Amino acid sequence: MRNRQACFALAKELVQVQPGVLTGQLAQLVPGTLATFTDKAATAAVRIEVLQFLRHLFRTHPADAVQVHLPELLPPLLAATSDRYSKTAIEALQATAELIRSVHNGERHTARVIELRDQVTVSRRDALCIHSQLRSVQPEPVAAAAPAKTFLAQVQRTLVERLKAHDVDQEVKEAAIVCEGVRMNQKDGRR
Repeated sequence: MRNRQACFALAKELVQVQPGVLTGQLAQLVPGTLATFTDKAATAAVRIEVLQFLRHLFRTHPADAVQVHLPELLPPLLAATSDRYSKTAIEALQATAELIRSVHNGERHTARVIELRDQVTVSRRDALCIHSQLRSVQPEPVAAAAPAKTFLAQVQRTLVERLKAHDVDQEVKEAAIVCEGVRMNQKDGRR
């Protein structure tokens, strides 16, 4: 287990230093990540390291690359929010909040780029103008796609359960409140 923990610590550092570097390898990484995370022999420290890796992965990689793996990633991630060990639950809630931001902001950014592309006819001299437009554009809210709506509904159910529980550690409850705030913010289409 120490080797796995060290591998995830290294992978976490890698995605922080080189954003997007693992985009092409996510199909190979996700099954191993989930196997390590759901392994009964995994210690809390290993599970926390995996959750930290996932949080940084969600922050630094394109939403479309992550969204493909939502059906695999979401159930264990949401289950970890109810972990009896509070540090694991807090890290799972932070990773969930980052996943919400990633998926929602990725959809908004993609929709705005498509809208700009349709509005502008590109020529060589227009390229600089388009580039400057894309850099200065504030993404407009767009309706979430069906998978993202389902994803948000699953997250909401899990967060409501966490917030209704009376035997929850105060730090876990605070992390759940922050995650719910992020979910509500993204649902409403705010940045």
